[in-house]
Amino acid sequence: MLAREAPAGGHAPRRASAAMAGGRSNSARAAGAAAAAAAVAMAGRSPPAGAAASAPPRASVAARTRGAVVAAAADSSGGALPVHLLKGDVVTADKGGDAAAVVRDATGRVVLKCMTLPQMEDWVESIGQPRFRARQLWKWLYKTDKWAATFDEMTDLSKAFRAALTDAAVVDALAIHRVHQAADGTRKITFRLPGETADTSAGIIESVLIPAAGRTTLCVSSQLGCALNCQFCLTAKMGLRRHLTVGEIVDQVVQTRRHFEAEAHISNVVFMGMGEPLHNIHAVLPAVETLLHADGLNMSHNKVTVSTSGLVPEIRRFARESKANLAVSLNASTDEVRSWIMPINRKYPLASLMGVLRDEFPRGLAGRTQAKVFFEYVMLRGVNDSLDDARRILRLTAGVPCKINLIHFNVHDGSEFAPSDRATMRTFQDFLVRKGMTVTIRESRGDDEMAACGQLGRPGDRPSPPRMRVPQAFEHAVDAAAVQAGTRRSRRRGGSSAAETDGTATVMSAS
Repeated sequence: MLAREAPAGGHAPRRASAAMAGGRSNSARAAGAAAAAAAVAMAGRSPPAGAAASAPPRASVAARTRGAVVAAAADSSGGALPVHLLKGDVVTADKGGDAAAVVRDATGRVVLKCMTLPQMEDWVESIGQPRFRARQLWKWLYKTDKWAATFDEMTDLSKAFRAALTDAAVVDALAIHRVHQAADGTRKITFRLPGETADTSAGIIESVLIPAAGRTTLCVSSQLGCALNCQFCLTAKMGLRRHLTVGEIVDQVVQTRRHFEAEAHISNVVFMGMGEPLHNIHAVLPAVETLLHADGLNMSHNKVTVSTSGLVPEIRRFARESKANLAVSLNASTDEVRSWIMPINRKYPLASLMGVLRDEFPRGLAGRTQAKVFFEYVMLRGVNDSLDDARRILRLTAGVPCKINLIHFNVHDGSEFAPSDRATMRTFQDFLVRKGMTVTIRESRGDDEMAACGQLGRPGDRPSPPRMRVPQAFEHAVDAAAVQAGTRRSRRRGGSSAAETDGTATVMSAS
């Protein structure tokens, strides 16, 4: 179980001792195990028998040099953050876990990339080192041409300190699993989430490296699966397996740079991979902070974009606390269609979504400006691609400074939808442009390797969320056989018992 240790003022931090020179003492091991047991208890779970009396198993030296061994968990806050529901009360992410807590892996070692720089300064001081050591560590983790994979690479640190770090902390939060290259040069990079031991995995997440003229974009994931059940998205068929930690988000960027920077500089990062980023806002905000930090990955705030399906309270929080760009997946011009294809609309309908965007844009807080929100619009044939839809978008977005990015729907096995053809997309775009809107068409990339938008993830044999009932007016636009097969698959896999045939159910809970 992934453990979080409270900062100074909570559980007593581990101090540097003889363990710093040659391994942790028995008492230090017991203290680490007790802290892990306490974190489990706080999350409402019972620790394994004897957990407070003996140390957790240690990973091999080889495993330690390649990455953290983080136990599978319901979410990165140790289970404290509930899944977003579409009915009833929605607990906002700022009521989740302690963002200042030190995250430890299954062996009790600190996961460095889960820390902000101030947290790292507090941690190195707690183990008896001067605070400036934190900035040295931070630069080795994130500065260009460093991106250290082991502590031995950190040559301006003393050998004794490096040896102590090897025993007390881990560099990587993930391990690269495979790299799939598409014909157009796009790469899908899969990462193993660490499991309870060095040779197990909690699951596979996916990032996509997209080269283009003048820029290279990395699309990163924020969750393993997703709770929001968007009907056109393959990731949604997984349900939510767990949130990613800060380190697991940041490490997608670090490791991709480490392995592929020589071929193409990553100029842009978009949070548009697996998961709903603002459902995991307590990890996404500090992850973005690390990407933008001058001594971190030092990216421009104009080159980092976080996308959301429309969690209204978290949109307001993000707009006021983060310097990164915000994008919103719109995908429909009416509540009827959006509530069908994006069930989160039942909790936050279009009026609520547009209201918060009118309130917050243009953005002028958090030390940055963003003049326009970016709307993403996946075009589904016969569902949301008519000129009537375009006219409604004009009325819907009135008073919201915005740009619209039209996205080709990328088909996956079992999908009941079909993509709009190129001529329809052009007609839709031309109509809005003539009305004065800024509208672009996103080219599909990497679809031959299932690396395109909406194609990430592997549903597998786990329970699937329920399929939403197709409104009668749109039954002609979907593949009826695929709809029936999806419904049978959800029932066979034990889909949410809360699902109602009229589609007013909540999203399935995290498994």
